[in-house]
Amino acid sequence: MPLPIVSTGKWLAKNELVIPKVAMPVSPIYDATKQYMLTMGEFEHRFHPDMSPVRVFGYNGTYPGPTIVAKTNEAVRINWFNGLEGKSLDSLISFGVRQGMEEDHMLEKPHHVVHVHGARVPATSDGFPHHFSHPNEGHLYYYPNKQAASTLWYHDHAMDVTRLNVYAGLCGMYLLRGDGEAFLPSGKQEIPLVLQDKSFTEDGSQLYYEQEYDKEKAKNDPNYTATPEFVGQFPVVNGQIWPRASVAPRVYRLRILNGANTRIFNLSFCEEGDPGKKINFHVIGTEGGFLKESVAAKTLLMAPGERFDVLLDLRKHNNKNIILHNSHPDILDHRKENFAQLLQFAVKGKALASDEKHFLSWPIKLPARKEPVLPPGAPPNEIDTMDFAAIEAAADQVPMLSLKSGFTVQTHSFVFRRFVLEEYMLPVNTKPGLLTPTVLVNGGNWGNTPPIEIKSLGYEVWEFLNTTKDVHPMHVHLVQFMPLSRTGIEFVPATGDPVDPPMPKAIGFKYLNRSKIPPHENGWKDTIQCKPNEATRIIMRFDGYRGNYIYHCHILEHEDMGMMFNIKID
Repeated sequence: MPLPIVSTGKWLAKNELVIPKVAMPVSPIYDATKQYMLTMGEFEHRFHPDMSPVRVFGYNGTYPGPTIVAKTNEAVRINWFNGLEGKSLDSLISFGVRQGMEEDHMLEKPHHVVHVHGARVPATSDGFPHHFSHPNEGHLYYYPNKQAASTLWYHDHAMDVTRLNVYAGLCGMYLLRGDGEAFLPSGKQEIPLVLQDKSFTEDGSQLYYEQEYDKEKAKNDPNYTATPEFVGQFPVVNGQIWPRASVAPRVYRLRILNGANTRIFNLSFCEEGDPGKKINFHVIGTEGGFLKESVAAKTLLMAPGERFDVLLDLRKHNNKNIILHNSHPDILDHRKENFAQLLQFAVKGKALASDEKHFLSWPIKLPARKEPVLPPGAPPNEIDTMDFAAIEAAADQVPMLSLKSGFTVQTHSFVFRRFVLEEYMLPVNTKPGLLTPTVLVNGGNWGNTPPIEIKSLGYEVWEFLNTTKDVHPMHVHLVQFMPLSRTGIEFVPATGDPVDPPMPKAIGFKYLNRSKIPPHENGWKDTIQCKPNEATRIIMRFDGYRGNYIYHCHILEHEDMGMMFNIKID
């Protein structure tokens, strides 16, 4: 039977939005620290009422996994147990053309490790890609939660197969609560939204994975191969295709996560049938916590790995259907109609007096961000009070061919690092004579680049120069950073003596127009959109923990192809 909803491009709100269950703690083993048990398994999941159930991976029998709700400064332990019993990815996914580094060995014996994205944790609990477990093994990880209240999430991070394990269903939300949130919508008025995309075989019986592939080009060009991205056929929200959320004319808090492999969403809200008339919403937080005050917006561009905390005021839309709309173009243009409408809010009921009390006017002031508890004797993190303009001016003076430098602004010393994001055509190991795109940073990948050595408690300014046509959402483990700026760049032939290490292609560049970070992004983040032909700068401090961590592109296909690098903090 063919897939009944394929390529309809029509709105089909037949299934109610599923809110992931909140995980319940189990009896602690070592002390009074709250503990959870999350077991990976394979089971059947129905994405849409008109489809048959398909096999997926998940935690505790659900996809997405149960939501962990924790409090700031109250530690928890999580036992991540691999209960997949030897199941391999090709037991539930039908594969088309794909690239990556798993071809020879990684699909035969499944392996998994969990990373809580955005968590400030010891290196032993970060989910380092090589610290994976096999079936009937597990890890007991410790999460101190000494950081600001924020929207985190957890997902698989196993070496070479992150994109496939996450695609199979291994992800979930981790909400960290703090003081001062009582006035914000809660209970049924707080809705987590995990945005992803999926493809299926023609009969709808299995998940299907194929990296971007133009079959017409393949017919005419024997050297053609897939590109290092994946885009699915259908949008999936909390594990459902085109769901409906029955809501009241109230103010809702939406905890939005782009959990897709590659796909970027440009979100807006509108009344059904009128996508051109966008409704104001208010951004109250980024990945690292609350903004200083709410920011009004009509659109929200979200790359993989990013999260935003949003307030949606539905008090004036009773008896209307409000659509969560997406307008970002699709890599495969013929699928874009399926992604115009992601979710329907069916508004009906009565407003709450508490909404009138707390949200009579916008913007609203938000709870003050509390700094994480630092190691004994450590100086405070003063990034909030620094002169960003002076730091930018000093960074502008770093020679164009320098990948690492240093400067001092006022009393603070900074290490400046430059990362050139590139894409090349290289031979395919498994297909002699063919070329395939590969993504690199400073001419290297995971396999041939030594760790970046970082001094604990030191301040760092990083600059990403994007020479490619893709937006790269760069994610740094352990820390939250502040975005500094995005600046247009023009690449020019390099001049001067070679440098060690040489900048890839020996290119030079010049800065063009600098743009300010938009207000809704102007907060603490752990993932930043690095756009084509731009220099994106961030500022941070690696405080609290030492050991091996990583940074990488959060397009999961890029990560698995080696656009991931080791950080060693001493």
